[in-house]
Amino acid sequence: MTASRSFITSVSSTSGLTTYTFSGVSLGAPSSDRQIIICAESRKTAGALCEIVACSIGGVAATVVAQQASAPTGTANYAGIASAIVPAGETGDVSITFSVAQLRCGLQVYSLAGASVGAHRSAASLADNPSVALEVPAGGIATGCLSVASSQAFDWVGLSQDHSAIVGGSLRTASASAELATAEAAKTMGVIRTSGTWSTPVGVFASWGPAAATEPSLARKRRLVAARRKYRV
Repeated sequence: MTASRSFITSVSSTSGLTTYTFSGVSLGAPSSDRQIIICAESRKTAGALCEIVACSIGGVAATVVAQQASAPTGTANYAGIASAIVPAGETGDVSITFSVAQLRCGLQVYSLAGASVGAHRSAASLADNPSVALEVPAGGIATGCLSVASSQAFDWVGLSQDHSAIVGGSLRTASASAELATAEAAKTMGVIRTSGTWSTPVGVFASWGPAAATEPSLARKRRLVAARRKYRV
């Protein structure tokens, strides 16, 4: 079995808030195993370190699978990935509450099908060119998001870009993903700046495996009946 992903949409706000609620966000086609992933990026003034303390997608509580903020000594950037199983609804509200007020925020929305519930692996990087090596199962998916104060050009490594935009004149929001047919024990994924300089980049990455294969109940019953007949005295 293999998992698949679809980039659905992006939303953003230039308002300074602690809780951001985006109403009527497109979630893609409903399905019983649909898992919605959001990549979140934000920027804040100096002060306390920030993190997501609550998140919901389409009315379903989401799990933060990875998050990281740059050092709070100066204006800081934040990146995070959250997911939830949301089987119903083509649209829904997406709400994120941070531990402290932000200056602006951007989100990207992905829909996964045939994927394991919850991330397989996750990691973050504060390097000037954020990069990690993550295990990705065969038939799995890898995702990454970048938050940085810069308009400089960059390339993704190991992932294909799905979104890149500037929010509020200074926050670069970007995300990328990939589907892997074969397993990789340490897949390199990250970004490389290709011009100029930038300030306090944050990269967050996660992988998902395919959902465990299950045999249809009818087929299983037929196999059991056949086995009993074979060994009947």
